[in-house]
Amino acid sequence: MKEFLSVLLVSLAFDASAQSVFSNEINSSLQAVLQDYPNKLKNVKGTLVAKKGQTSEYHSLVKVPGAVSANITESRNALTWKGTMFRGSDFSKASEKFSALYGLINKAIIKSVHEKPFILTGNYEEPSSTRPTSIRFDLLPSTGELKDVIVELNMYKSGRDYIIDIVVNSR
Repeated sequence: MKEFLSVLLVSLAFDASAQSVFSNEINSSLQAVLQDYPNKLKNVKGTLVAKKGQTSEYHSLVKVPGAVSANITESRNALTWKGTMFRGSDFSKASEKFSALYGLINKAIIKSVHEKPFILTGNYEEPSSTRPTSIRFDLLPSTGELKDVIVELNMYKSGRDYIIDIVVNSR
């Protein structure tokens, strides 16, 4: 009996910790963006920041906790939401942040307005100090209005800084 209770307590603790991964604030922000993607992000599009030719950049009304910035870029052929999550010169801090963000996004459950929930799934890739690193998260099942939408976690170097972005766009 004691053995059964111990196993039950351990499994309940594991379930509780797994659920906290699925209900974090980053995933709530991603859910808001993904739910509005079929509407061309009209409900999360803030003020116009810049316009060059047929490309417009807007502030995002969806703010990701801890983000440096969040913007929407719209052109005739593309619609992209980007949250910059880190900018700094320390590779080890950037690498830790990248790994932590992957842990928060991978296997996240995203509720859809008109369809069944989706699960974000991507294969981890160790960040590199010498080349860009990108992890693509697919929405499974890949059906309906969001079948061509992907979420990416990118880390790259710009000048002396490492930059980490979460990006939502279509294939």
